[in-house]
Amino acid sequence: MQTQIAARPFNRSSYFVYARGLVQESEFPEALMDFIRKYGAPDKLCSDEGRAEISRRVLDILRMYRIDDWQSEPHFQWQNFAERIIQEIKKYINWILNYSGAPAEAWYLALKYVVYIWNRTARKLLGWRTPHEAAFGNTPDLGPILHFEFWERVLIKNYQDAGFPSTSNEVAVHFVGFAENTGNIGAFLVWNANTKQLLVRSRVKRINSDLRRNRRVMDDASLVDTGANRGIANPLPIPAPVVEEVVIADEVAPDDAADEDPDAAGAGHEQEVPNPVSYTH
Repeated sequence: MQTQIAARPFNRSSYFVYARGLVQESEFPEALMDFIRKYGAPDKLCSDEGRAEISRRVLDILRMYRIDDWQSEPHFQWQNFAERIIQEIKKYINWILNYSGAPAEAWYLALKYVVYIWNRTARKLLGWRTPHEAAFGNTPDLGPILHFEFWERVLIKNYQDAGFPSTSNEVAVHFVGFAENTGNIGAFLVWNANTKQLLVRSRVKRINSDLRRNRRVMDDASLVDTGANRGIANPLPIPAPVVEEVVIADEVAPDDAADEDPDAAGAGHEQEVPNPVSYTH
């Protein structure tokens, strides 16, 4: 999964954010179609007049689904309601990477992790509803969020053919997020730094669990995914991020953004931020 650009469509009326990885900027039309396939067509596509967002392929999609479009003026990013949210998302990604000690190459996985929690965090501006509920009408299950922290070392079943009894039947990996399209709601994404694999597992447990502690894994350096593994060049097959942000908004015209919420345009204001739109550079 090589990802250079993360396109983050945003729904202004609900502050719902959607993140999808792109290998090349030219893949944006496919990302837009995936958004429509999964969530439906938005009322308007807002962008910073980047080539990918105003290409002929994108215009054909907008015509097909009767989607309006709007672009901000050059050097007037504040006109785009999504810009503040972009900064907030990036801030949270930095916090997650700093706190967890995850390598910089894990930025895209951290982005998906942040967006998942963002969409399930109640907002005062939404009447203390979550963006997910405001967008789709149903209350999301918060259970999966409460189990693990990003990049936490966890145990899964040893999926490589381990020899009994010399090798443990469990292997240590890193928790990196939630599998939204695979398995049940309790399926997680884990990263095995030794094999460079991103895996989906529903049976995951803490490595330091007092009830079921696995001392063979904790004491065996060959099985434990220690901090030394982070020193390997590009432990994740994800190059350094090039962020180019894209916005999908609806219902409110861009001219009214400042009138509706004047603080949303100010990048330095300390307030609870609604979920603006997102780009990636």
